[in-house]
Amino acid sequence: MNCRTDRTLRTRRSSWWRAAVASLGLLLAGSSSMAQVSYTQDFTASAASWTGFTYYTGATACGGAGGAVRFNLYSSSTSATFASPVLGTSAGGLTTMSFDYKCANWSANTVGTPNPWGSFNVQWANAAGGPWTTAYTVNSANHIVSGTCANKSFTFTPTAGPLYVRFVAAWTSGDFYLNFDNVTLSEALAPCVGTPNPGNTVSTSAAPCSGVNFTLSTQNSVSGSDITRQWQSADDDLFTVNVTNLGTAATQVTSQTTAKWYRCIITCPTATPATGTSTPLQVGVTTGAAFCGNYCVAAYSTGKTDGDLISNVVIAGTTLSNNTGTAPVNPAYTFFTGLPNYTADLQAGNSYNVTVTIGSFSGQGVAVWVDYNDDGVFTSPSERVGFTSSLISTAFGSATFPISLACNPPLGQHRMRVRLVWNSNPGSNIDPCLSAGWGEAEDYVVNITTADPCPAPTALSASSPTNDGATLDWNIGCAESAWDVHVQPIGGGTPGTASNPLAAKPLVVTGLTQGLVYEFWVRAACTPGTLYSTWSGPFVFAPVPANDVCANITPVALAAGASVSATGNTYGALPNDGLFAGANPINGVWHAVTLSSCVQSLTIDMCGTTPVLPFYYGPLYSDCGITQVYGAAATTNTTSCVDGNLTMTYNQLNAGTYYFPVFAAAGFNLPSVYQITFTAGASCPAPACATLVSPANNGLVCPTNALTLSWSAVQYAAGSDVIVDG
Repeated sequence: MNCRTDRTLRTRRSSWWRAAVASLGLLLAGSSSMAQVSYTQDFTASAASWTGFTYYTGATACGGAGGAVRFNLYSSSTSATFASPVLGTSAGGLTTMSFDYKCANWSANTVGTPNPWGSFNVQWANAAGGPWTTAYTVNSANHIVSGTCANKSFTFTPTAGPLYVRFVAAWTSGDFYLNFDNVTLSEALAPCVGTPNPGNTVSTSAAPCSGVNFTLSTQNSVSGSDITRQWQSADDDLFTVNVTNLGTAATQVTSQTTAKWYRCIITCPTATPATGTSTPLQVGVTTGAAFCGNYCVAAYSTGKTDGDLISNVVIAGTTLSNNTGTAPVNPAYTFFTGLPNYTADLQAGNSYNVTVTIGSFSGQGVAVWVDYNDDGVFTSPSERVGFTSSLISTAFGSATFPISLACNPPLGQHRMRVRLVWNSNPGSNIDPCLSAGWGEAEDYVVNITTADPCPAPTALSASSPTNDGATLDWNIGCAESAWDVHVQPIGGGTPGTASNPLAAKPLVVTGLTQGLVYEFWVRAACTPGTLYSTWSGPFVFAPVPANDVCANITPVALAAGASVSATGNTYGALPNDGLFAGANPINGVWHAVTLSSCVQSLTIDMCGTTPVLPFYYGPLYSDCGITQVYGAAATTNTTSCVDGNLTMTYNQLNAGTYYFPVFAAAGFNLPSVYQITFTAGASCPAPACATLVSPANNGLVCPTNALTLSWSAVQYAAGSDVIVDG
């Protein structure tokens, strides 16, 4: 059963700005004239950064639903202040403020509080700390007694600059809630002054898709009660060809089917000159299904907010490398375009390794599609190019898996989707569109280039080793049917000719020497004699080693104080002697030594093994049934060998034969060529002479009487043999 821990949902944020900034390099500049205040807050979702009162929801809120704020005033709580955040930048014009309020008896908040209850002032300032100016007062003279909210409205003229407001309440009598809701401020524009300076024309898209809306604005804000605007488009930057008048608002929403130039003409009638024109901007047109196709939005009920997200996507050997960070914030679907690291050139018929890194919640599966035919549908499995074979099991972990392109897809730009879904294993179970619970999807545009006319084989492998051979295999590049395969001892380098020309796959090779390690290379023979791929390889393999089966090995005699060494390999080892890593059988080979006498220690080292073997199996065995275990090493270290290999020491061994496995297993020891040395310590010391305790020395002993003998304990000896002669 898979369980998820409930998480507190975090505030979502839009990432529309990524595409806007990427495609336009928007200029951020100051306004040429003062802004005006236009503010509305209904407290539906929260107190919205206002401070001093308590946010609440329910039937007693203004309007009978949604949210509002309130404060309980009574004899022990006689004052309260409800203060705003900055509400905008005032131009110093006449400003209208309105709000809903009620004073209602505690605690039901439904019956209006009668006079005298107290009063409150509405004040404004240009800074959060004041100084404050009172603009309006509600007291017994103008208070509306009601269990539902009433509206108040007034005008005031603040000083130009940042604008803050606050409500300052004072109690006189009663026990009531003072409620506020639906605060609005609207500043009237003053007449314009001077020639308008709109600056550059700005667009939300540098090259929108044909027929798709985009929004035009000006770099600088121009205000004034008597300002007029006229947006225009034309086919040239001088506005002489196909000039068209558009709208007259501060911004202009439009669309186009061909590239156009745009500008805004702004007039202040009292200025000389009266007209200012924004610098013309050409907006291009993007075409093609990869950018403009009607693709589904991969839907999620929760998305990224629990940490189920894509933090980085990298396609090795290409420019696509998109690190979006680990913030658990929606949206859970984004189309990344417009930057060099958002795209990649991918060669048809080739394979690439893609690495996807996740966020703070583990257990993620991933799949990747390319819409080859640009029909707006990611078809599985024909357009699914790769997926994870197991879940990414660690927080902030990564998975690297191959994506393999079709051999003969349409060339050019195509939409690619990378989708992550929690607990989808393998990734091939993921649908490109259907709603999921947790995860994220990212779209990109990739450019598919011409296929290699003779692509090289990939994913070389060797399996089913025998005493003199193995089965060799590989993945075809596209549609090849013949290959040159060359088998040689390890380290032979790139071949010139093939030991197995024009072979089919898989290839069974025989006649190899047991105990030697080999490598193989393979190339496609697309047109034998004229067109070949590059060589792929080497892939190292070996026949089954002679010491693969414990019962078949011959122990080597080892005397006290002596050493014996051997070499071997685990490339062709098989899991046939009951060795396990957890629940998984592992491949291993065996060595054995026969000690001719008791020794104080037996040291086994792997010095000279490449690559370093970081693990050893543990115990010595006294038979091949691995049922009689001597025990784990008394000491181990990686410093006695200068190359960092293991050295293991076993103490106090009696004469006899001891078996030691060398193993290879995924996640532990890689297959390798190894060196192993057994070194016996000094012999166990001889016992001292025995003393006759009873009867007394040289006393007569009858045959029926027992003898009592004594001798000193011997270090390392597990027991003693006693011989009585007489």
